[in-house]
Amino acid sequence: MFDEPIVGYIILVIETEAVQLKRIVIDEKYLGIGFKALALLDNYCQKIIKKNELWLDVYADNKRAISLYEKSGYIRYSEGVENCREVWFYRKKLI
Repeated sequence: MFDEPIVGYIILVIETEAVQLKRIVIDEKYLGIGFKALALLDNYCQKIIKKNELWLDVYADNKRAISLYEKSGYIRYSEGVENCREVWFYRKKLI
């Protein structure tokens, strides 16, 4: 069915006004797959789901994920605490 191996997955929660990026897991590191996956996700949300905003939360100490999100255009808009850990909230408006 697929010519390429599956190296990860994305979990989304479709909300009334936006899409929550609940989880992204990529097994292969440092190959740019996460960045490409997020770019494809933007297109999927706009064209298929018909939503123009994504949001997510990430633990503040997850520097690799934060770097990926910021490189992909996500902007931090809030902070909080979850499971006794600092959490940062990010959003991205799709054009």
